[in-house]
Amino acid sequence: MSKNVTAHGVVSAALRDHVDTTRAAAYRVVCAYPDPEAIHDFRVGLRRLRTVSRASRGLYGKGAMGQLEATCKVFGDATGALRDAEVLAETLAQAELDVAAQAGAVTWLADVSGREEVMRQRAVARICGPELETAFAALDKRLRRGPKRDLDLYAYADDCLAMAREGVLDRLPVPRSHPEHLHRLRIRFKRLRYTAEMLVGFGSALGEGKRAKKSREAWADVAKQASKMQGCLGLLNDAAQARTQLQTATIIPPDQRRSLDRALVALNAQLEAKSVSTLERLPDSVAGPGEDRLVS
Repeated sequence: MSKNVTAHGVVSAALRDHVDTTRAAAYRVVCAYPDPEAIHDFRVGLRRLRTVSRASRGLYGKGAMGQLEATCKVFGDATGALRDAEVLAETLAQAELDVAAQAGAVTWLADVSGREEVMRQRAVARICGPELETAFAALDKRLRRGPKRDLDLYAYADDCLAMAREGVLDRLPVPRSHPEHLHRLRIRFKRLRYTAEMLVGFGSALGEGKRAKKSREAWADVAKQASKMQGCLGLLNDAAQARTQLQTATIIPPDQRRSLDRALVALNAQLEAKSVSTLERLPDSVAGPGEDRLVS
């Protein structure tokens, strides 16, 4: 890496790329319906923007980056129910359903499908408003002013990866069979994954020296391990969310709802066991000492 290459040029380009990607996904949500991946891609774009902006507070100021993070969170929350509705069928497909549960699932999915369009229209109305583009314009203006202070790119990488990893460690040890704790841990692993992937994306700016190659390999491994953990906890969260939604699905006859609940309880137990096993096997470089990861 050239000595005059610092974080600002690389990070500002990454932020602008994520804005473009998120804007394109938003357009698909609004104009390319039905697009089964549009909402998912929009939400991923928002999360990546939040990750880079959080990691860049030291460059551009906590106030400016905090405003962008807050706006991204608003839109993430506004599309959460729609995404939950989209993944419900996938979650139920993983569960072992008896005849009664299968009948209840048909009724449930039909009801959700009927409400999904209303949720989508609400999301579209929010996306079509001025709030998101106003946030993007404010970000562009802030980036044009340059950083409050710039950092060597390696120093920036070390700082933001350490911060993301510390976020995971702050949530450990985690108690078994505690959905809220596991949900929060999932978010921290997601943040760690996106941070490591962001750093891998800086590859061309780092050059081809020994240090650059070693760093990229280390970051790629962290991203891989964090993604693995996020995936397990994501499936577990989907199953937990499905069980929560089931409690208010009064359109399903009580006997079918009880059968569905038993199936989801069993699925939750299966996914929790897989998540715990994956957590126990993660390298210390990702999740700290193995003996400190679970509440016994």
